[in-house]
Amino acid sequence: MSQFVPSKASKRPLTTGMSVVIFIGSLRLGGAEKNVVGLIELLKFDHRMAICLLGDQNAIDYCLSDEVVVEGLSLSSKSRNLFYRLAATLRRVYKMRQAIKRYQPKVVLAFLPQTNILTIIASLGIKTRLVVCERNNPSYQKIGLWGLIRPLAYRWSDHIAVNSFVALSYFSKKGLSRKITYTRNFIYPAQTKPLEAKSPRIILCIGRAEKQKGYDVLLDAFAMSDAFRCGWRLRIIGDGSEMKSLKSRARVLGLGQAVLWEGKVQPTSKHFFDADFFVLASRYEGTPNALLESLVHGLPFLVSDALSQEVEGLRLQNCGRLAKSESAEDFREKIDSLCGDPDALLKMSISCREKASEFCAFDYKKEWNRVLRIDSSGKSLP
Repeated sequence: MSQFVPSKASKRPLTTGMSVVIFIGSLRLGGAEKNVVGLIELLKFDHRMAICLLGDQNAIDYCLSDEVVVEGLSLSSKSRNLFYRLAATLRRVYKMRQAIKRYQPKVVLAFLPQTNILTIIASLGIKTRLVVCERNNPSYQKIGLWGLIRPLAYRWSDHIAVNSFVALSYFSKKGLSRKITYTRNFIYPAQTKPLEAKSPRIILCIGRAEKQKGYDVLLDAFAMSDAFRCGWRLRIIGDGSEMKSLKSRARVLGLGQAVLWEGKVQPTSKHFFDADFFVLASRYEGTPNALLESLVHGLPFLVSDALSQEVEGLRLQNCGRLAKSESAEDFREKIDSLCGDPDALLKMSISCREKASEFCAFDYKKEWNRVLRIDSSGKSLP
């Protein structure tokens, strides 16, 4: 798997006749971005691939293979002026359409709602297969007008790839069931934490510091817990727009050195080894990579019931526990329960290892070739 290494865009010349062209805002650290990199690693030897970043050409936190062409379209812009935003949107569509015509791909693949919709408009009238990818819970995403346009725009796509059961249900109810495929997040084999390892008394949380992730609820719960008073620590990996206010909240709650703020970290394997269980208090989610990575490392989880459909759909009930979304009291109770029950954590860890073997044996390449409808030689499938 590609590591967290600032990377310059490929120096390969821009060429035509690509098998796959991917549109995404950037390749900064994030769930969707990590899955794009996983897809590239999976298919790079079978298909000629290009990535078009809507942002800057160097907006990349991963070291990409030289086999992949990377082009930055430099289309990022922010303005409250309605006319300027409309002009910027039209410019994006025009530049994206130019890229599609230049590369002449068999398949165009787009990630995340705004980029998906822009790609649909940009590809109108061009003979290529168009696949849009959703990586979150669309029922709760607050994306304004884009959210209203999305169900209608997706009718013009050839296929919709979703990574969660909540998204599968949402788009099926919008009359798009014939276009949808559930595609799993990429999971890579990893060394599991030894079962007999001494407890480090650390709870691990990984995710962007945004309201969606419910860090405020988690901090409140931890501050009320017996675990905090008994010397347990909470390690938080990630960054985002709410980081400053969250650190201030932790100070007010008197958490002090009990919260370990790590910021952006990649790879994260070491921190999975140095933890007793993984926690995520999200208000809504698709299928978070961090949850699946915790399973691969043999780490039990405590997540909000906003993930109940994913836990049930992937049959992970024996690998962790659920707490009520936005309930600091319920999270506090579940945290204390897990911290005080090493035998339960051990049983969950064993279950995690069993599920990890199942996930790692899954044929992701076959699944994605079926979605893209191209074989390993780059030929289009019927």
